[in-house]
Amino acid sequence: MKILSRLTLLSLMLLALSITFIALYLPIASGSNGCYSGTYTSDLTFTAAQSPICIDSDLQMLDGSSLTIEPGVIVEFSGAYEILIRSQISAAGTPADPIIFKSINNEAAAGATFLKFFGATLGDSSLSHIQFNEAGMAIQIGDETEFNQGGKNSGTL
Repeated sequence: MKILSRLTLLSLMLLALSITFIALYLPIASGSNGCYSGTYTSDLTFTAAQSPICIDSDLQMLDGSSLTIEPGVIVEFSGAYEILIRSQISAAGTPADPIIFKSINNEAAAGATFLKFFGATLGDSSLSHIQFNEAGMAIQIGDETEFNQGGKNSGTL
């Protein structure tokens, strides 16, 4: 009887750990409203056909994933959120079709950092023909201080 109880308890613990892992590490798109947030471990592409793209909470691209943004995409932030790049981003707008990062209502993203690189190899990423509007910071590459040296990036963007 004790062995069966221990096996049942162990099974429940493993189930709880599995659910926690899935909740933390699977990509999360905020649903049919076209907004994105959460943590991504696989590639993500914002297409011109989906534009405008809504960011309704922080979005993280973890190591091994990549974010691709097509020319002409408008990325709108509904609050002071960030896209955290721990891997790579390819955002290649054109002169005729730039990529635009902006607030959803000209005020919502005040204080936002639209793109933040943290612990990334910058040479793996490319940005061209991008416009940033209504942000606290458009791009942040590291936030090292004299006392905090974590999350350093390497290479040149």
